[in-house]
Amino acid sequence: AKAEPERPITTIAVINPLSFLATSTSFSQIDLSWVKNTDNNDVMLAWSYSATFGTPEYGTVYEPGTTLPGGGNVLYKGSAASFNHTSLAPSTTYYYKAFSYNESNEFSTGINANATTLCSIHSLPFSESFDSPDIPVCWTQQSSGAYGEGTWAVSNSSSAGGAAYEMKLVDNWPMAGTTRLVTPPLNTTGMSRLNLSFKHYFFEYSTVCTLRVQSSSNGINWTNEWNMTPSGNSVGPATVMTSVYNNLNSPTTYLAFTLVRNDYVYDD
Repeated sequence: AKAEPERPITTIAVINPLSFLATSTSFSQIDLSWVKNTDNNDVMLAWSYSATFGTPEYGTVYEPGTTLPGGGNVLYKGSAASFNHTSLAPSTTYYYKAFSYNESNEFSTGINANATTLCSIHSLPFSESFDSPDIPVCWTQQSSGAYGEGTWAVSNSSSAGGAAYEMKLVDNWPMAGTTRLVTPPLNTTGMSRLNLSFKHYFFEYSTVCTLRVQSSSNGINWTNEWNMTPSGNSVGPATVMTSVYNNLNSPTTYLAFTLVRNDYVYDD
C-alpha cells in the first residue's frame, strides 16, 4: 500500500484590527478607538514613550499593567472598541499598538498609532525667562510665506538686555514672509486687559521689517496689539511695556511675537 503524504501543519492567522486611531482630547487624556477585524476578535492595547514594542508570546495571558517582552506596557484587553488613556503628562507624545487575539491567546502582528497631549492652560500672572538651551514646553512657532520651519531658536546670549539664554530670530537671506513665536495658552477668563512686558533687541540693515505683538483665541486668527517699524537702525536693547485688549475673557488666549518682512536680513 502506498502511504498518504503528510499534510502540512497550518496555523490560524489572527488578523489585525481594521483600523486604530489615537486622538488627543486634553493636556492629560488621549482617546483610543479601533474597528475589530472581520473575525470580531478582542483587542489588546499596549503603550510606550517610544515607538518600540515587543511581540506578545503565543498562549500567554497578558493583563493590564504587564510589560511585553521587548517593550510596551499593556493598557487594555477586552471586547470594547474604545479606551481613554488618562492621567497623562501635558505636551507629551504617547505611542500605542493594538493587537487582535483569539481564545487561544494567539496575537496578530499589531498596528500602531500615536498622539501628543495638548499643552496645559496657564493661569496669570505668567512669565518666561528662557533660562535653558531648549525652547520651553508649549511654546510654538508659526511661519508663512517664504519662511521655513525652525526660524526661532534659543541663543546663549543676552543682547536683549536680560540674562542668557534668550529667544533669537535667526538671520535669514532675502525672503518675504511672517513668523511668530507663540506662547502657551493663557486663561484670561474675566479679564479685559493684559499688561505685557518684554525685552528685545533688533538689528536691521534696511527698513523692511515690522515687529508686532499679536493676540489670538485659537492660535489661528491673529489681532495686532503692538507694532514697531524700524527705520533702518538697530533698536535696543530695550524693555517694552504695553497692553493687550483683544481675544481676552477666554479660556485660551495666545500671544505671539511676530516679525513681518519684505526682504533683506535682520537679527532680532
